[in-house]
Amino acid sequence: MWARALRSLGHDVRSTDQAASGGDTDLLVVHDPLMLDDPPADADIVRWRDLPGQRRDLERTWDVDRFRTALHVTPTLHARRELEARGVERVEFLPDAFDLDPPLGNRDHTRASLGFHADDVVLLQPTVVSERKNPAGAVRYVNELSKFIRNRPLRLWIKGPVDDDHAGMFAKVVDRCAVPVMVQEAPTAADAYAACDAVIFPAPADAFGDVILEGVAHRRPVVSSEFPVLSELIAGGIRTLPIDDPTALVKFLGQRESSRRTHLDATARRARVSYSQDDFVGRVGELLTRVAR
Repeated sequence: MWARALRSLGHDVRSTDQAASGGDTDLLVVHDPLMLDDPPADADIVRWRDLPGQRRDLERTWDVDRFRTALHVTPTLHARRELEARGVERVEFLPDAFDLDPPLGNRDHTRASLGFHADDVVLLQPTVVSERKNPAGAVRYVNELSKFIRNRPLRLWIKGPVDDDHAGMFAKVVDRCAVPVMVQEAPTAADAYAACDAVIFPAPADAFGDVILEGVAHRRPVVSSEFPVLSELIAGGIRTLPIDDPTALVKFLGQRESSRRTHLDATARRARVSYSQDDFVGRVGELLTRVAR
């Protein structure tokens, strides 16, 4: 998204996974530096997702003070406050952007190819399998949901894949599930969202909650746990269903299709105010103007 925005603003963009310094580069943007063992300290802009110390699976020997002269950009107000609490003075908030009217996937073909039947109620957790993504939370939810949906088969679908490091944990989780569990990628993300009846997001500590916005974009109800950024998404017009009350989803699915569609369209319209990709180029341009001052 950033590379596309910079090109739209007339910049010649070179992307690399290597932690190289600027050299003949006019503007060095480091995206998601926690993914790098040795990110360049002379970055002009550091675009964060997770911050050092927030990912136990990504221990780093450096901290945010490595980037002494950079402008720090966060996708959430929560992350901005955390950086400010660490003594970072130059911090800007720029939320992630999404296509809120994406091409739709093929529901019937995808469901048939995955072995789902027409009357199955399919809950999709569109994440990898890891402790951070909390598949146990999804299993607890569908176990409770199964007490209220008795006249239709209920299925839990997790996109995966399952990391070797988490295979043992996941096997134990699946053993506790009262409904069939499948781990399988769909041909496209659009097909995955089209094929499911609801999205579940049980992760308690996600950096942003992309899955929630993707579910909104694809007009699917989203069941979410509480996590630090959820209140920001709600303030931005996003509506989710609580993970501790399965009857909320039961009531939603029991509405007429036209009523469900009206609700989901309204949520997507509200999301455009803060999260539309149509406005992202302009926001990046404004940010670069501030950097140049």
